[in-house]
Formats: sequence, structure tokens, C-alpha cells
Amino acid sequence: MKFSTQFLAIPITAVLMRIASSPSADISYLLVALYALQGRLQAVQALVLSWLFSSLNPLFAPTALLESAGRFLILGAAAMSVIINKKKTEPSPIEREIWNITILLSFFLVSHSIFFSQMPEVSVLKSLSWFLAIAVVLSCCFSMQASKRNLLGSQIYFLLCSILAASFIYSAVDPVSALIPRTSLLRGIMVHSQSFGLAMAILGGWSISLVLTSRKFAWVHLGVSALACLAVFASGTRTALLAMTLGVITAILLLAPKWNLKLGKVFPGLRSPQVAFLIILSPVAMILAGPSIQQEIESFLAKGTMQESTVIEAYTISRGSLIDAMVSNIREQPYSGIGFGIASVPKLMDVKRDPIFDLPISAAVEKGVLPLAVLEELGIFGFLLFIYWLYLVFTRCMTMGAISVTLISIILLTNLGESILFSAGGMGLLSLILLGLAATRKQPTTQLSRT
Repeated sequence: MKFSTQFLAIPITAVLMRIASSPSADISYLLVALYALQGRLQAVQALVLSWLFSSLNPLFAPTALLESAGRFLILGAAAMSVIINKKKTEPSPIEREIWNITILLSFFLVSHSIFFSQMPEVSVLKSLSWFLAIAVVLSCCFSMQASKRNLLGSQIYFLLCSILAASFIYSAVDPVSALIPRTSLLRGIMVHSQSFGLAMAILGGWSISLVLTSRKFAWVHLGVSALACLAVFASGTRTALLAMTLGVITAILLLAPKWNLKLGKVFPGLRSPQVAFLIILSPVAMILAGPSIQQEIESFLAKGTMQESTVIEAYTISRGSLIDAMVSNIREQPYSGIGFGIASVPKLMDVKRDPIFDLPISAAVEKGVLPLAVLEELGIFGFLLFIYWLYLVFTRCMTMGAISVTLISIILLTNLGESILFSAGGMGLLSLILLGLAATRKQPTTQLSRT
């Protein structure tokens, strides 16, 4: 397992400062911003830390008073790092095409926000934040050497494993703080069970793909995948569990026919006798433990509070009202849309403003289905441009290998229940980072698979 000295020094110091106290938490953002200026690899690492800092459980890590300003500071520093640190490699034609469409999409978002949004200043800020985030990620991943992209993948994987381990330890030490209040839903060291569940779904799908693509049986990755699945189940995040499961299946179904190869060549791990034994054992175990498993699944679908007993019923109840509001807006404004990042009912938005410049620094929006959300906010023309951008990114991932397809599939499937891909904060930022990494990094997708 290889990690640079810089990654083990400055970022870990910043993490310790983030969880120590509120004053030191504010300073940690400044430290990460300065670290981002050191190079393109460091710029993406800084964005990863920005996601982590904003996603921590407030009972585990003190609240940073300057969190919103700190996130923008890190984002700005990362963007500046791209400018001052020259490229070492030139992008390929397909990478250049993805970059050009990304610039076009970003220009559309900003222009649309100015002329059509019901809350222009909110939309402009969100569109600029998204542009800076995706521009930093793609520019850095396209220009970094393969060894640095592999290092970055290893570090993100290791970080997700650390979150998994720390969350289980925290739940054992302080079970009340590790759960969502008045529920049995596990959030661990993360701010919410949804964030924890989605992060663990990515880790679980990633680990399963490592098992399936490794020529030698990877016990470590199998153990991580099992614990990650347990964490997703404990979080009660139904979208995450479905995305993780279907993400792996999607990669298997898409890649073998495309490459015109036997499944065992695309996923050499399937040849392992240990994997074959587990595949045979799983249905037997499920049959023997059928009644108890069914009860646990029903409880999981209901999140301990509702009575729906199927995935469709659970999805309808939790997302139905959101979908109805979006469909209504689409019918009323099919071409112009309501504005990028604007809630279906704008007057209900809670907009937090900077006390000095009175700029909107936070305006959270909850929407359940990304395609509908894009169509509602940007209209039909923006929707078509987004779909083309997504098509280019996905086809690029198809050439990178099974793990890249698994990661992007999990991210996209997650957005069918949690519309986060256009968010430059929280799980949306991690999704953008992994999307850029998946579109530029061939297998092996983590150096941990070599240890």
C-alpha cells in the first residue's frame, strides 16, 4: 500500500484539527486550501477532504463556524491550483470532447441561471460551484500521470474503509450519538444515515468489483464488501442498497458482451474456487435463514416506521410527493425550466447567506430523481445537453474497465433516488470526484489490490 508523505502529513493534521475543536476546525479548512495549491493531485485530495469535513457527525466532530466559507475557500484554491500548476500530459481526443461539452454545459447553466431562474443569485452560485468542482476534477484527472491517479484511487478507497471502521467503533463506544435521533438508523461518524449509506454503497460495490476482477482471491476486499453491505443495511438507506446491487450487476451485464469475451476473462475472480463456493453457498444460506431474513428486509424497507413491504411501495411513499411537484413544474415550464438548483416550491427554500456580503452560501434542495430534476430545472434543451454529457462520460468509463463501470453505475443509480450529481457539496462532491476518476483510470483501480 503506497501513500505519499504529503498525504500522511498535512491532510491528516487537518483531519485531526477538524475533529479537535470548533476553532481548530475553522483553521483546518485554511490548511487544506493551502495544501490544494501544491499541485493537481493535491487539489483533488483537498476536495475529498472538503467532502469529508462537511459530512462529519456534529456529535463526533465539533461544528466549524466557518464551514460554508471554508468549503468555498478550498474549492477556489483547488481551481487556482489547476491554473498555476502546468499540465504534464495532454488529454486524449475523447477526453478533450468531454472537457468541451463540460464547458458548454457549464456555460449553459450560468446563462440559464441569469435569464430564467426564479432565484438567479442562488442558481448562479450553484452553477459556478458545480463548474469549478467538475472542472478541477476532470482537468486534474485528465492531466495526472497514471501513477498519481492510482495513488488517488488508493487514498479514496482507504478513506472510505477508515470511515467504515471508525463508524462501527463509534457505534460501539457511543451508540446514541452514532444513530439518527429517535431511530435505529446508523450514521456512524457521518452527518446523516443517508450520507453514510451512500458512501458505504460505493465502498461495497468497489470492493465487490475488486474481488471479481482480481486474479488472486482477495480476502481483504471480500471482508470490506461484507462489512460495507452490513453498514448500508444498518443505515436503512434503501436507495444505496439497490444502487450497490444493481451497479455490480450492470457492470457484469454490459462489459462481457461489449468486449466479446468470456465472463471469466472480464471478471477473473469468478474463476476462483472461493468465489464459486460463496456463490453456491449464498442461496443455500438464504433458504435456511429465510424467515428471519424476510423479517429483516421488511424492517429495512420500512425503516422501522412505515408499513410498506416492497421496494416499489417504499419508493412511491418516500419519493412520490417530490415527483408530483416536479412533474407539475415540467408541464408548466417545459422549455425554460424553473432554475438550476431551485426547489420545486421556491418559497419553501431555506437560503443561508454570508453575513458580510449577503451572498447565498447554502440553499439545500431535496429532489428524488435526477433526470426529472434536470428537466424541471433546465428545461428540455438543458436536459438534452446533460444527457449527451452523461453519455460521453459513461462511454468513456466503458473503456476503463469493470470497476469504473461499477462506480459510475452506482453513482447514477443513486441519483434515481437522491438527486446529488449537480451538487458541489456533500455526497455530490464525492460523486463528481469518483466520476472523474472512473472516466480516466484503467484497472487496477486501487493499489490496495496489489497488496
